Parts: sequence; C-alpha cells; structure tokens
Amino acid sequence: MFNRTFIQLPSLTLAVLAVGTVATASPLPGPIPTVRRVVPGPNLIATPTGSSFSGVKLPSITGAAISGTSHVISIAGNGMSLTNIAISLPQQMENFSGITIQDQSGATVPAQIQRQDDLVTINFDAPVPAGSSLKVALNNVRMLTKGGERLPYSVSVMQTGAKGEISIGTALISVPTRD
Repeated sequence: MFNRTFIQLPSLTLAVLAVGTVATASPLPGPIPTVRRVVPGPNLIATPTGSSFSGVKLPSITGAAISGTSHVISIAGNGMSLTNIAISLPQQMENFSGITIQDQSGATVPAQIQRQDDLVTINFDAPVPAGSSLKVALNNVRMLTKGGERLPYSVSVMQTGAKGEISIGTALISVPTRD
C-alpha cells in the first residue's frame, strides 16, 4: 500500500506517492476535477521530477542497511527542518529493543519514541535543523524470516510548521540468508 499526500491548489491537485520521487501533476484543458481521491485519468498527467518541487529540496532516504543486529535507515533533511519521523515496520519484524538516532556528527539526537502496532513515531525534543542528516537505527531486531528478502520500511517526516506528514519513500533492507 502506498502512503499518499494530497496538496490542493486552486486549479491543480498534486498526489505524492511513496515511491522515492515527486509526481508533478499538470492540468489539461477542461473542467477541474473535484474528487478527493486522485486517480489517473484524462484530465491529469503525472511526471516524475526528482526530489524537489518549485526549488524546495525535500527530505529523502539516502541509505538502508543492516549493521550487526540493527536495521539502519539514513535520512537527509535537505532544505527542511524536521519535527518528527514516522516509520512503518515490515510485517516480518517480530520485535526490536530500541531506537538510536544520530546526526551527521555522530551525536545522539534526543527524541520521544512511540510504537503503536507496526508504526513507530519519533518526535524530536527540538526541531532537527534544515540540511541535517540522520541515521535511525532499530536495535536488536528479531525477524520472522530466514533471510533472502528485502524488508520495506515506509518513511514519512513532518516539517516544522507543517500540518501533515510528507512521505519520503520506502527504505528496503536486504536480509541475508541464514544457515
């Protein structure tokens, strides 16, 4: 399932899907659709344009890996100051013992962490400055897999002053086969 973010402008509806790129929608001549759910149709053409929109650099996932028993997701804040990160856990994850967040200097970033079912929300004690890079490590991960799979972690962020989350994509962590 894709995370969706909808932006409504007077003559344009933009749908951003969690696929690692931004889809820019351009209206064609004719009536403006008044639907709440955007479905590709004759009045809407989506064109991928990378990770910026009108010159604004959006946060992005820059890496995903296993380090020992930890699953590590790297995130670049780019041009946005961030107040939280939400991570949807893959169904193969049984449990983990905690989360460590570090900035580009290796310093621990203080945050309040909440888990509800398969969603982890990280609320930073103070906004993470624009341009910062973060490493989010889920420690001592236990999985319901023998390996050989790619585990999807859907990642969303919230910008300082924003009213909704921005889906920045899916981090895929390749699990080696266990003997």
